Amino acid sequence: MKIASKTAIYVARVALAACLIVPASQSMAKEQTYFCKFKPNRVTGWIPEQAGYLIDIENETAMVSDQFTHYAHKGAVKANYKRASEKRVELKYTIKNLPARSQTGETTKLSITYLVSLNIATGKAKMRATMHHPTGYDGNAGSGSCEIVKNKR
Repeated sequence: MKIASKTAIYVARVALAACLIVPASQSMAKEQTYFCKFKPNRVTGWIPEQAGYLIDIENETAMVSDQFTHYAHKGAVKANYKRASEKRVELKYTIKNLPARSQTGETTKLSITYLVSLNIATGKAKMRATMHHPTGYDGNAGSGSCEIVKNKR
C-alpha cells in the first residue's frame, strides 16, 4: 500500500513543523531539531522519504515525525533515546496500526519498529525498519543526510 503521496508528504512537513516547534522558554542549549531525507535500500519498504527529529541531549528525550507517524498517530511520537557515542545518537520507536493491503488484497494493520542512528557530528543517518505482521517479519533499511533546523525565537 502506497501511503506517501506528494500531498501526504506536504501535510507531514506541516505537521512536523507544528509538532516540533518549541517555545523559547522551554528550549535548552542541547536541544536540536534535525530534518533528514532518506533513500531506502529497496524500492518497497517502509523507509520515510523525510523525517524530523527533536532531540534533547541534556534530558535524553526525542520526538519523531514523518509521513507514517502523521498517518497513523496524527503527529509526532516519542522515541527511545540512547547516546551511542560522543558523535552518535540512536532513536528507537514503533508505529502501530498502519493500514496495509497484501498482494492478495487483504487489508491488515501493521506495526513497524524503527531504529535510527544519527551522527550528530556529520549529519549522516541510517535507518532500519522492521515490519511486524501476522505472517512474520520483514525489513528494510536506508540512509540519508540531516540538517539542523533553526528554530525561530
